[in-house]
Amino acid sequence: MAIVLYCNDNQQFLPATACYVRAIGTQYQEMNEDWIWWQQDRVADQSPIALYLGTGDKLQRILRCPTDNVMDRQDLNSDIALKQGKYRYSYTLNF
Repeated sequence: MAIVLYCNDNQQFLPATACYVRAIGTQYQEMNEDWIWWQQDRVADQSPIALYLGTGDKLQRILRCPTDNVMDRQDLNSDIALKQGKYRYSYTLNF
């Protein structure tokens, strides 16, 4: 439902996938329209989807499956996510 609300407020555009590579080599480019701001230098509560889901513990509970141990994950070290830390959520958005 939150994605539908986002689309209704944004000219029927879906939010960005939060994993976007611009044509400038393989440098990761954070975008304001990323659906979840998961990177260590961003605050998830300020993500576009948080407007529709809530913030704080509520947002964390919604975006994490109770059986998923996200804290045990390794830091992402691919070219597009270098030094961005762990992806601490259970769900993703594909494009």
